[in-house]
Amino acid sequence: SVSKETGAGMDTLLEWPIRRFEKTQRAIDRCVGFQLSYLAEAQGCKFKNGNPYPTWKFDRIQGLSKALMSAGEFQRNSAGAISAR
Repeated sequence: SVSKETGAGMDTLLEWPIRRFEKTQRAIDRCVGFQLSYLAEAQGCKFKNGNPYPTWKFDRIQGLSKALMSAGEFQRNSAGAISAR
C-alpha cells in the first residue's frame, strides 16, 4: 500500500529507514481515514467520541492535555468562587 500511494518501487522502499516507512504508512492511513470520516459526516453521520480523523495533517490527540480542563470542571474545582452569570 505504501508503494502504491507513494509511487516508489519496492526496491526503493527497502532502502528506506523503518521510521520513514512507518511515518509514511501512518500518514496514508490518516489521509484515507480523514476522507472517509469527512464523507460520512457529510451524509449526517455522528461519531460517539468525535471525529476520529479531524485533520489529515496530524494524528488526533487522545484526551485533553493535562494543562487543560473543561469550563465546568474549572467551576467545580473553584468551589463556588466563580458564579455563572
